[in-house]
Amino acid sequence: MEPTDLNHSSDDARLEAWLRSGNAGAQLPDDGFTARVLAALPPPSAARLAVRRRGARRRSWLLLIGTALGCAAAFSGGTAGLARGADALLPAFVTAARQLATPSLGLAAAATAASLVIAYWPDLVRRVRRLQ
Repeated sequence: MEPTDLNHSSDDARLEAWLRSGNAGAQLPDDGFTARVLAALPPPSAARLAVRRRGARRRSWLLLIGTALGCAAAFSGGTAGLARGADALLPAFVTAARQLATPSLGLAAAATAASLVIAYWPDLVRRVRRLQ
C-alpha cells in the first residue's frame, strides 16, 4: 500500500540544501556528444531553405523601405539647420519638435511599425506560441 503523504519526504530538506550548495551544478563532460548529435540530424530540406531565403529577402526590403520612409519623414525640412553650426542647433531642435506634432510623421511612424511587424511576423508568431 502507498504512503499517505507522497508529496513530502524526510529527505526534502537535505535534498534542497544539497541543490542550493552548488554541488549539483557540476556539468558532465560532453566528450563530443553534442557534435555527434548535430551531425546525425538530417539536413534541412531545400524547400525550407528557399522559404527562409525568400523571407529574409522580403524582410530586408521591407526594413529598407520602412527605414527610408521614416528617415524621409523625420528629415524633411526639420533638421536642415543642424548643418549651420552650434548656434543654429536650438532652433533646429524646435523645428524638429514641431515636425513631431504633424500627422504625416505619425503616418510615417505607423508605416514603419507596420513594415517591422510584417517583416518579423514569423518570429513574432513563434515567440507567442512559445509563451503559451
